[in-house]
Amino acid sequence: MTTRSTLLWAAGGLAVGTAVAYATTSWLRSRPLDDGRLMKPLDTKPTKPPASVTTDEQCNVSLPAPWVDEDALDRGSRAEMESLHVELADALRGCGAKLRHVTVQELTYLRQANEYAIPPRKLWRRMAKTVVLWEGIREEFGRPIVINSAYRDRTYNRVVGGQDKSQHLQASALDFAAQQSSLTTTLAKIVLTRFRRVGAGEAMGLGIAGFPQASYIHVDTGASYRVFYETRKWLDAR
Repeated sequence: MTTRSTLLWAAGGLAVGTAVAYATTSWLRSRPLDDGRLMKPLDTKPTKPPASVTTDEQCNVSLPAPWVDEDALDRGSRAEMESLHVELADALRGCGAKLRHVTVQELTYLRQANEYAIPPRKLWRRMAKTVVLWEGIREEFGRPIVINSAYRDRTYNRVVGGQDKSQHLQASALDFAAQQSSLTTTLAKIVLTRFRRVGAGEAMGLGIAGFPQASYIHVDTGASYRVFYETRKWLDAR
């Protein structure tokens, strides 16, 4: 192969790889973000919360958690939210979150608006509770995970078609998928196992979109023990 042919071959491979990556990212962004279509809560006895969750009064979340009817503390660019991001990160770590595989920027990013929204301070403990749960999932999965949607303010929730009582408004919900999309089904099985083990004690909501192949996953804590999307099919299949 000549030098010119080699260069053309390499450039073509790079272009294909870039196109695939762009298509995957665009597909993740286009997925529906609402957490509706609730199903009947599972008939099971509550389990104890995992020991990793702090019981400090400042971080306690009563179950079921009362609805907090407040909008975002602030919203703007990354630079504008910098000081609040630092404060939020300190609060989450104080309530047991490690923030090794996720940043507060990811937890507050409004993807379609390209802005960041900071939840009210009284919701920070609820965000911490969900992040601690998610971090356990991430540690077990052992591979990168893309967070598609986390906290939303009211305006953004309406823009993306979210439910009026979406747990995203309470800073307690995460939508995510494996960075390598073909592994999202494996990730879903890990989440499902954790749901069976601690879901009732965490008042955990679980939505697995797609069956028998998962496209993305929704988890929240503090509201009620329930399933939606195709999660019931996953439970019945095991």
